[in-house]
Amino acid sequence: MKTTALIVEILVVGILGALVLLPVAAEFADVEVDTVLRSVGQLALVVQLALAYALGVMWNRLCNGLFSAPERVVQSTLRITKSQNQRSRIRLSSEASPLNDYLVATRGLIRVARASCVLLVAYTGFGLLKVPAISYAGGLKGHPPPLLTLVLLVLSVYSWWRLYRGYLLTISDADTAG
Repeated sequence: MKTTALIVEILVVGILGALVLLPVAAEFADVEVDTVLRSVGQLALVVQLALAYALGVMWNRLCNGLFSAPERVVQSTLRITKSQNQRSRIRLSSEASPLNDYLVATRGLIRVARASCVLLVAYTGFGLLKVPAISYAGGLKGHPPPLLTLVLLVLSVYSWWRLYRGYLLTISDADTAG
């Protein structure tokens, strides 16, 4: 995988994680969300990026763990075992090909989709519990509208499912053909 793409991907996942954790931290610290954002905004850009990257690595692992059960369900419905999947991924990743490039790019999209799903679950909860969070309208205060976040959550889960299912089918088809 291209290093720059992976770094950007992890940064995006870290920012999505921060969008969940900052309102929670503000709520527990009894501080306004915009105060926390202003404090983070005063840090040097390189420090912000370092924090986003470190958080992205951890948030990606958390999201990976949260999605391990749904991923097993998708694998079982396609009758693909974990060992088949791993064996095929290892074989395909050792080959330099457009198919491998596609699979690597799709894995990146899956990572971002998982983090988006977790964000939207949190924002649905924030809206239902009336926890102030970073709003969609660009403002720094407000409660996320639960219906909107629920609709976005359904779309996000559906996109994750389509990406992951397509990824597995591509690996399976390539393994069968190879």
